Amino acid sequence: MSSFAELRDACVAQYQSLGVTMISYHHLPPIGATDFRETLDVLTIGFPDDWVRNYLKKEYYKCDPITRLVYSRANPLRWSDVYDMPGLSAEERDYLNVLRAADFGDGLAIPLYGPMGRNGYNGFGFGKGAPHCDDHTMAELWISAQAAHLRYCHLLREQAAHSISLSKREKQVLEKILRGRSNPQIAQDTGVTLNTIDTYVRRIFDKLDVTDRTTAALRALALGLI
Repeated sequence: MSSFAELRDACVAQYQSLGVTMISYHHLPPIGATDFRETLDVLTIGFPDDWVRNYLKKEYYKCDPITRLVYSRANPLRWSDVYDMPGLSAEERDYLNVLRAADFGDGLAIPLYGPMGRNGYNGFGFGKGAPHCDDHTMAELWISAQAAHLRYCHLLREQAAHSISLSKREKQVLEKILRGRSNPQIAQDTGVTLNTIDTYVRRIFDKLDVTDRTTAALRALALGLI
C-alpha cells in the first residue's frame, strides 16, 4: 500500500470483515513533531456525525477514560469493561454515561505504538445487539491495527522527508548537531567560518520548523533525514 487512501480502504475492508461497524483512529503525534496539534486528530467511519462533532467540540476526549486506560494496560480494552472500573473521576463517569446513552453496543479500544513516540489508538464498535467480540477476533484486530499504524507512520515519514530538502552541507552540519557539537566546534571541524555555520543552522531550523538544536536533531531522525 503506497498511499494513505489505499491503506485506509484496506483497513476498513479488513475491520468490517471481522464484524466492525464503527471505526475511529486517534493519531497522537509526539510533541515537537511537525504535525503536532493541541487538539486531537480523529478519523472516524460509521459513527454518527453528531457524535463525532460533539466528541471534538465538547472535548470529550479530555475526559474519555478509555484513552487513559488503554495505554496504562498496553493491551486491548472492551468498552463494557470500563463502565464499572474503580477509580474513575466524576468527569469520566459523566462521559461514560453519555457513551452508554448513545447506545452503540460494545466495542474495543486498541493501543497503537509507533516510532519516536508517534502513538495512537483504534476504537472499534460492533453495533447494538452484536455478539460479544471473542479473543480470536480481538487478536486479529490488534495485529491488523498495529501493522496499519506502523505503515501509516512510514507513509508520513516518506511524505515529510520528500517535502524537506537539505543540501549536502546542511546534512553535514545537522549530523554535527546530533553529536552535540556547538557552532564554533562545527566551524572548526569543517573548516568553514563561524558566520557561515550560523547561517546553515538558521536554514536548517527554518526547513525543519524548529527553534532549538535538540528538536532539530529529533525531527531529523524521525524523518530519516540523517
